[in-house]
Amino acid sequence: MGSLQAVIDEDNLPLLDLQDQQLGKIKALIVEIGNNAGQIVLYKTMAPINIFGRSSFFLKKSATRLEKLDDEFLRVSANFQLMRLDGELLVIDLSTIEKVFGFHDVIKGEAALGIASIEAAGLIENPDVLHELVDDVKYARKLTKVASSSPVIQKNIPSETVISFCRSFPALAGRIRFNENGDKVLLDTKVSKDLFINLLMDNYLTSELTELHYASVAKDSVDAETED
Repeated sequence: MGSLQAVIDEDNLPLLDLQDQQLGKIKALIVEIGNNAGQIVLYKTMAPINIFGRSSFFLKKSATRLEKLDDEFLRVSANFQLMRLDGELLVIDLSTIEKVFGFHDVIKGEAALGIASIEAAGLIENPDVLHELVDDVKYARKLTKVASSSPVIQKNIPSETVISFCRSFPALAGRIRFNENGDKVLLDTKVSKDLFINLLMDNYLTSELTELHYASVAKDSVDAETED
């Protein structure tokens, strides 16, 4: 982010001296296009596979033969990952940004906090299976929300209440199993793991008016609202 801003703020950036710098040290390309009225700045990471050096040789077409390229060169594709335009930062390729900028490590760290809170609540028989999910970014993202936003964890819902709900709610009954004592959830399938994480986020609701059951991620609380 600092590099993008530096290009926008500075008109007299120093030239790159390729006599002293190797192309292999280039980590990213920042391309600014524009004039005094406005600019667009593109950001693109440069993987090692896009930098070709002297360890092998490449040929190019000439008039009647192939000629050898004697120097290093870059391969630049059209897919940029970030764009800065009119003061706004646009993320074009989120997955690459997460990997290159270390977001995956941050997500895993937050997911570990979610798992710790689940273990502390004593709701499941085999919490070790949750640790296996951390390397899967899809699950890790879900687990990050548990530590900070799980109503079940925050309100310290007793395990017997959770199990009773699992046995009675239509979307959960028969799809989540329990230990031999019947006092803890047993996560033994991919489906049960998905359901359990949704359960912790309180995504299964019943309408008091119609008694219909719903699975809903968006929940607007009205508990604290008062009439004017």
